[in-house]
Amino acid sequence: MQNNSLIINLPNNINFASTFNPNFKTVSNDYISLVTIDRHSKLNVLKKYRISGYYVYDDGYTDNSKVKITPLDLNNDFLPDDPEHFLNIVGDNQLALITYNEGEFSYIIPAELTTPEQILSTPNGKMDLAFKWEHNTPIDQTLNPSLTNIIDAYVLTKSYNDDYVAWKKKNDSSIVSPLPQTSEELRDNFSGLTQYKMMTDEVIFHPVKFKPLFGTLADPEFQAQFKVVKSLKTKLTDSEIKSKVINAIDTFFTPGNFGFGEIFYFTELAAYIHSALTSDLNSVVIVPLSAEGRFGTLFQIQPDRNEVVTSVAGVDDVIVINEITDTNIRISR
Repeated sequence: MQNNSLIINLPNNINFASTFNPNFKTVSNDYISLVTIDRHSKLNVLKKYRISGYYVYDDGYTDNSKVKITPLDLNNDFLPDDPEHFLNIVGDNQLALITYNEGEFSYIIPAELTTPEQILSTPNGKMDLAFKWEHNTPIDQTLNPSLTNIIDAYVLTKSYNDDYVAWKKKNDSSIVSPLPQTSEELRDNFSGLTQYKMMTDEVIFHPVKFKPLFGTLADPEFQAQFKVVKSLKTKLTDSEIKSKVINAIDTFFTPGNFGFGEIFYFTELAAYIHSALTSDLNSVVIVPLSAEGRFGTLFQIQPDRNEVVTSVAGVDDVIVINEITDTNIRISR
């Protein structure tokens, strides 16, 4: 359970990639029902849940094998119809959380209490639950079983880019960010492309949107400060250093430098900033501002396949420091 939501994890051969509208990552009308088979071989529903969101890691990676589910609220009173739904399903059962190592990476995964591995903790939970997934296609998509090829076309339009740049310049978080065109609008605007497809093909247009990073216009988990140490040889003022760092960052994120769904690596950005201010900087680090963030959290950010990363940082997000310490980069948290 996380933030009042339950997390359901699927077997390796199934994923929830089609559960959400890829345009705006809004939830489709999908449900997960926990089921059991009685002695008469009849399928009984133990509890039904609404799929409420993707499971997203700290670095922005969306795990298609996991979704957040919430209990039903049919009377719309903002309270679950069955407040004890979790206890009714799990009861007194517990899971073991263990460490799983894969190469240089470590993960915490659930296991049975009888596992020979070292147990980190034993939260309430239950494994190997049978479920039924009710999936409905979004309103702007259809399923045609006669088609043999589905061609996904991801489109970032110039009009959306221009609107987004104008919105960034205002730097006002109270103004809602512009939205890309819908799939239907793209289909109308690029209808000429469909004449080149085979009769058995279907072209699905997916609007691409920007994923804002670092500034106050970004989501809280992606807001950060750039802390830089000036070179003793530089003649630039702090204000000039900040301005040049932001100019380098904006150039690094110029549309076209990143592909759709391409991972952002801070090491590449740091190298570019150093190359732009060769004789003026000694060091540059990125420090997350969120309470849950720690040094290194934003070193790698994975956008979704219909997103392209961009910076919304301003000069106020660049801090000039004398030296790097554990305290000013929040490494000892």
